[in-house]
Amino acid sequence: MARQELHDQLAFLDDDDHAPLFYRLLQKIPVLRDNERVTRIVLKIPDPHSRKGMLIYGGSVLGVAVLVGLIMAVIQLAKEPEYEKPVEDPQTVLLGVSGQREEPEKPWGRSIHLERGDQYFLSGDYSRAINEYSLAIGTDAALAYHNLGVIYTELGDFKKAIESFQRAIAARPSLPESYSALGLALHEVSRNVEALQYHLQALRLDPDNSEFHNNVGNAYLYLGDYANARRHYTRAIEINPSNTQAMANQNSLLLITGDYDAAIQGFREILSADPDNYEVLMNLGMAYRKNGNQLDALEFFRRAQQVQRTPNVFISIGDTFRDLNRPEDAINAYVSASNITSSTYPLKKLAEYFFVLMRYPEMEEMLEQIFATEPWFPRGEELTSYAQFLQGQESLALSRLKRLLRRNPENLHALRGYTSLQLIQADLREARHTLESLLKYHPNEPISNALRGEYLRKLRAFDLAEEHLRQQDNDIARYYLGKLLLERNRKEEGRAVMEQVSRSTANPIGPKAHYALMLENLGSYDIGQAVEHFEGALAKGVSTAKREYVPRFLISDRYTFRLTYAFSPFTSATERYLEYARPFLLETDRMQSIQESALSSYEQSLYRVAYRQFLRATQHADAARLNNKGVERSLSGDLVRALEYFQQAAAQERGNPIIQYNIALTYQKMGSDRTAEKMYHEIKAAAPQLYEVDINLAVMDARRGDDEAVVFAMQGLENSIVNAYNEMRERSLEDYDPKISDPRLALLAAIAQFLYQDDQIATRDERFQELPEQFPEFYEGLLMREVFTGETFAIPPRLQVNPRFIMLSGDRALLREEYTEAMAAFQRLYNQEANFLSSTKIGIAFSRMQQHKRGNRYFSEAAAIQPSIAALNNLGNSFADVGDYENLQKAYESALEEDQGNFIVAMNYAYANQQFRRYNFAREVFEVASKINPSNPMPYYNLAKIHLMYGRHFMAREELFRGLNRYPNMPTINYLMGLVELIDGNLLDSLYYLKVSVENGIDATDLGDIVLTYQIH
Repeated sequence: MARQELHDQLAFLDDDDHAPLFYRLLQKIPVLRDNERVTRIVLKIPDPHSRKGMLIYGGSVLGVAVLVGLIMAVIQLAKEPEYEKPVEDPQTVLLGVSGQREEPEKPWGRSIHLERGDQYFLSGDYSRAINEYSLAIGTDAALAYHNLGVIYTELGDFKKAIESFQRAIAARPSLPESYSALGLALHEVSRNVEALQYHLQALRLDPDNSEFHNNVGNAYLYLGDYANARRHYTRAIEINPSNTQAMANQNSLLLITGDYDAAIQGFREILSADPDNYEVLMNLGMAYRKNGNQLDALEFFRRAQQVQRTPNVFISIGDTFRDLNRPEDAINAYVSASNITSSTYPLKKLAEYFFVLMRYPEMEEMLEQIFATEPWFPRGEELTSYAQFLQGQESLALSRLKRLLRRNPENLHALRGYTSLQLIQADLREARHTLESLLKYHPNEPISNALRGEYLRKLRAFDLAEEHLRQQDNDIARYYLGKLLLERNRKEEGRAVMEQVSRSTANPIGPKAHYALMLENLGSYDIGQAVEHFEGALAKGVSTAKREYVPRFLISDRYTFRLTYAFSPFTSATERYLEYARPFLLETDRMQSIQESALSSYEQSLYRVAYRQFLRATQHADAARLNNKGVERSLSGDLVRALEYFQQAAAQERGNPIIQYNIALTYQKMGSDRTAEKMYHEIKAAAPQLYEVDINLAVMDARRGDDEAVVFAMQGLENSIVNAYNEMRERSLEDYDPKISDPRLALLAAIAQFLYQDDQIATRDERFQELPEQFPEFYEGLLMREVFTGETFAIPPRLQVNPRFIMLSGDRALLREEYTEAMAAFQRLYNQEANFLSSTKIGIAFSRMQQHKRGNRYFSEAAAIQPSIAALNNLGNSFADVGDYENLQKAYESALEEDQGNFIVAMNYAYANQQFRRYNFAREVFEVASKINPSNPMPYYNLAKIHLMYGRHFMAREELFRGLNRYPNMPTINYLMGLVELIDGNLLDSLYYLKVSVENGIDATDLGDIVLTYQIH
């Protein structure tokens, strides 16, 4: 019979008829009267006075006498337990009419003992008041017993209070206040069904009493009969519109039934007239808390605390701080509750919360204090067992629960805990034994049938398990159903079920669902959702979910590692800048000035001086001619011939910084960073205002992943350019101009600004946007703006035959994935001249089209033209794409022989080895790369992946710490560190690193090389 059906059967108590005989007899047995199962049985027995009863008993009282004899025997044997009003988990606070002292109605005056009792009562001297009221029993037993009951209620001695009110009723059955007070005392000891009877009797005696209607409404509310509760609250307010207690309880009913907004509005209206009403403040705080507004809830709980410093208000404050994920504040609130009560309930809240926080030593400390005053505390034993199990002490955990079962084989905590842990341990024989006991002694507990479904899943009887779990209508069963569906790879169904469970706030299984969903989201690279579920799990307590799901880490065998091709449009902006950066032409103005100076010396008969000047002019002319030929070759893509011309020009005019710069730039384009870097530093010392050197050095820092160096250098460069330009204008006595009117300096300042400012800053490309306005025909500026910002421009007809702009057209088409157009542009470039760069471009196009073998032919051709590091790197990448490990090894190692310190080649070589699952060799190459450039975090990240895959968690953590030391906010490193901590069971640390990765914009596309799976126990 459902609970509501029982309430319907008890509805007869709300009229003028009396309860059946057997029901009234049952109420005299303290240990049975509030047992719903016994109440149902008794209500089914026909009343002897009824027509059916007369037929059954045949008019005889023999059957009745036998039954009454049995009941009286039970009364003699049963001992009513001692009752103490507990400090409870705060729920809705109902406002009832408390027992009040009664005045005598006798005309001859008041007993002296009652007078003295009242005086002592009002002064708080309860012991003397009890003595005086006891002496008054002989003259006015009803009032004396009633007032004794009031004192015992104040003292919390509800057993004596109940006895006193019962004697008051026996002495004067017409006193409704005693019935009401007795009902309130019975509520305090959870004898709610019996309490309802006495509240109704008080109402029968005084049917228009607003306060009694309020108490009846409370009694119905305690029994879950909301319709009758609402009826009596409404009647109480109709009788007395100023009955704030009934109004508050009516709003409490709205709170209980989930109409939080209406409850909040109603409580606020009451507070406007009675701002210090403790119960209303508490209920309003609970309404806000249930409505998800924790800060407002906290405000009203604190106001309630100022009115009354009760344990429950501190517990409510602690629970709210838990919702806000402020553990230390929550703990302090629970400690405050424990300091003002002798009840162990606040200590139990602390023990539970320390278990949630995985602070097991502090949990054990709380439990020791509880056991000192409450030796039989099965939940404490269960918590200790879970803590031991989660810390790897499985045998100790199971032994503790076994001892608990030996003390009480029917105990729910022991049966539940032992069965759950044995199922996780896969000891199905032991689990079956305790599961049978659990189903026998606690068949109506949701956990019992849920664990039966879990047991069937462990037996691999999946269909039976699913059928059984779907029959249960509770979140615990739904959780185990979701677990089964996830294991059977029915991911969408499983996630939907787990989402439903995780949203429920009224069950302790929700955090486990959050934990499972967190693992699912990590596996699908939805890191933001994973963090949210992780926080939900840890806030409420992961418990044994930590052992139910075992995360596993793999390097993806379906992932194609990002190999860096030189001269690809898919590289970084700095790499593309280097591709399009042009060398300098040497002008003839200087040669003309030298010749004029030589003529002047000749006319002055300074023949030797004139000779040297004519010779220098000739050499400069030759150097300029050779240099300019090199520039022409470089712009056409023939870097090999360009380098030859630049070197010949340098031989003609040694020490010329422009020629030296062109040589260094060509080496850098061909991948020889070490040689180029050395030359750049020499040029910088000789020509500090050749600012292109600073940008090219920043490109090298970017290649190494040293972003801090790039930012520092470029910020300084922009300031240097602006200062130098303004000094130049001052020397020429021109007015100050905030914009740089020199196109070369304006472009260099724009590049510097873009490189040092964060991509979130709106003014990052401000100088680039000013270039077209200042210099409409300055196409070099437009080209570089496109390289850095991606903003295209119309290429004029006269430049459409220029090799650089043909190359730009092909790159644009590649980026749009219009491969036919891209191939046409690169083929045109190749037809003009087959050289290193044109061959490379066609190879890249074929590579993007997944035609790796055709691309490999062009990469091989480029390497044959000039076996530079860039060409060999591209060739190695191409062999990796076609699956030719032997040749890729030769290509990469040839490149590294030329420059053992080339970071990009080393990283590509390591990535290629990972692609071929040669993880140990890849680890060796990553270690080499980390020594080449200790400031770049990527070698550490990849080393950690390999260590983690082989179970070397400590070594993985050490590598990641090296990366985090320099880049503490790098998303991918924080993410991987989060996985390491998760696999090691350090859940709080794991959540911290995962949150950092999300806060810094983790991109799921950067995580395709790693896979997180999990095994369900």
